Amino acid sequence: MPFPGQLGSVAAAGGGTPLNYSNLVAFWESETSVADTGGEVDTWTDQKSSIVLSQLGVQPGPELESNTQNGFDGISFEETTAPDPINRKIGSSAGALDDFFFGSGTKAISFAARWDRTADFTFNLPSTIASKRYSFGLDEGWVLRLSPDGTILFRHYMSNGAFWLLEASGFFSVDDLVLGSIRYDGGNTSNSGTFRLWNGSSFVETGTVTTASGSSTKASDAAGDFVVGNIYDPLDLTDNSPYQGPVFAVWMTSPFQISLDDQYLQRYVP
Repeated sequence: MPFPGQLGSVAAAGGGTPLNYSNLVAFWESETSVADTGGEVDTWTDQKSSIVLSQLGVQPGPELESNTQNGFDGISFEETTAPDPINRKIGSSAGALDDFFFGSGTKAISFAARWDRTADFTFNLPSTIASKRYSFGLDEGWVLRLSPDGTILFRHYMSNGAFWLLEASGFFSVDDLVLGSIRYDGGNTSNSGTFRLWNGSSFVETGTVTTASGSSTKASDAAGDFVVGNIYDPLDLTDNSPYQGPVFAVWMTSPFQISLDDQYLQRYVP
């Protein structure tokens, strides 16, 4: 379901980047503000609010891959050969991202990545694009990920342990570019959110909503880290769900602005 004002005159004119959004909260892009040691990413700093994503735990950081898509670098969280570490994690506890989907108005998370493999070698885990305090034991937080069957989904837990879910079943295949956005107003109705995704030739509005049962109160994610490319469960630091391929960019707008997304995201299309 399209949201009003999703395409703007600037995008139609063919100019602009996420930094031109007046409502931009954070913007990580793999060509800028990445510090690495021997190709292993130590920190990744957003260009809007200077929120630093750094290594979480004692495992290796993600890998910086040069010239991986249309000349752009990527940041990879995947195993390269079994049984390499699968808990490559980079994140931040920055308060600016706490309870992002709370309050009035629709918020957006946009993303650019490539899906190189359906799952990791070891545990057949989904590919996480981003997450915040996503915990199986606490039933809290949210996650944006790809299942091994190509379904992209966004899950946000409510205070009673139920969750609001948006998914586009079997949308992506291996080697696809994963380009688009999730928009969500924080509610618990069938029209609370939608995906806008690249289908290989154009951007389309898609997604089926499953509402949470018994509660419309969201669970706070304020006590957990924001993580790109994996999950970070405060109850079990060994829980992992690494993204299988390079991530190029992630940005967040509140209230949502995506009028420049279509044009900007196509920089990754061959």
